[in-house]
Amino acid sequence: MGFGFNILFLFFLIALPLIFTVICLASRQKKLIKFAGYFWILVFAAASTLYMVRSLKEKKKLGLGDIYGTYVVDKEKYKGKQADWQYDHFHFKITKDNHLFFYETENNKILKTIKVDIALLDYYNAPRLKLLKKSEDHHIIAENPTLYRTVWSFYYVFHSNKFGNIFFKKASWY
Repeated sequence: MGFGFNILFLFFLIALPLIFTVICLASRQKKLIKFAGYFWILVFAAASTLYMVRSLKEKKKLGLGDIYGTYVVDKEKYKGKQADWQYDHFHFKITKDNHLFFYETENNKILKTIKVDIALLDYYNAPRLKLLKKSEDHHIIAENPTLYRTVWSFYYVFHSNKFGNIFFKKASWY
């Protein structure tokens, strides 16, 4: 919404009730003054409700500290045997020293670890993960992932030539 809408909204939210209140006070009629008081309560209640609704619908703001951690396959995005198998076989960790450690596993045993240098670009709405050297070692980390934010959380999507999109959420592994 543009600047003009914000000015108009502020005018109706603040200026008109102020003018109305001044008129009510100038009239010195108790009923109008009481009505002005209720009117202000209504204005503050409406403004508070709008603020709360907006904060409930706004996507999670992420900082660099939110990105660091362990990620597992999100089995809720696509349920089934394939998601369960991927969960048991792939996860990764992003460290503060700008590395991504991609793990190939068999249940809770790590079979192979691939270390990839990364950059977290912090000049977007949310930090963007960039793989500095594309991995030829594994099809899942061959391309940069996409970060998706929701109201309460976020997740990464990696594209795999073998599996299509694979969804990873931040969570503990086993």
